Amino acid sequence: MLPYVEQQALYDIVDFRTQTDQTVNGVRTATRVVAGFRCPSSGEEPQTPWGVAGDNYGASCGPTPESWTGNPSCACDAAQFYRPYADHAELTGYYNGNPAGPFTRNPASGDTLWACTMAKVKDGLTNTIFFGERLVLCSDHAHNGWGVIANNGEGMLSTLIPINYDTCRSLEQATAAGLDGCRARCNWNTEFGFRSEHPGGANFLMGDGSVHFLSQTIDMWTYQWLGAMNDKQPVQIP
Repeated sequence: MLPYVEQQALYDIVDFRTQTDQTVNGVRTATRVVAGFRCPSSGEEPQTPWGVAGDNYGASCGPTPESWTGNPSCACDAAQFYRPYADHAELTGYYNGNPAGPFTRNPASGDTLWACTMAKVKDGLTNTIFFGERLVLCSDHAHNGWGVIANNGEGMLSTLIPINYDTCRSLEQATAAGLDGCRARCNWNTEFGFRSEHPGGANFLMGDGSVHFLSQTIDMWTYQWLGAMNDKQPVQIP
């Protein structure tokens, strides 16, 4: 995408055959702030707590469970979020290697490498979420920024988590407030929800290129049907 957001010079120095985060002339490419990767309404600092350039947009895996128990050091029982939807006939059997939405962080499934094509989006590009907003300070994975492709959480953002569900705390802060790990940014579960600093919701990019603001009070079934690309359920963007 870099050449299309006026970043041809940065694109030219990155060797995508190896990894995005490289050092060129003494400067890490992952520290280069790309304005187009950040929401103008975000009050977050350009650099993440891990010293790289942050971004506010992430790829959607739709209603795909990530980890039912999450980080052992920051546990979150995700059954309350996953179970109502993951057991539905049209949403069962999905995991990182076979996501319900168009993207995944771990596309390996046995000896094959999963990749989305337009033909696989059988619900229609207009009705399928491809990207949405995220807040870097509310997800430890997002601390890796746009340029550390190995573990930044892209393709792990899930519609199973309600929009703007608050995980903007450390585990210590959550514990002190009498909350469990599901409210901390380190849990490997709820941290993968879509969220923004916009009042009442977040912006989403559909497969046809259109952008829609979805309310955080959206019906959760509607949200799952928009997240899944092959659920065979008719749905309209609210």
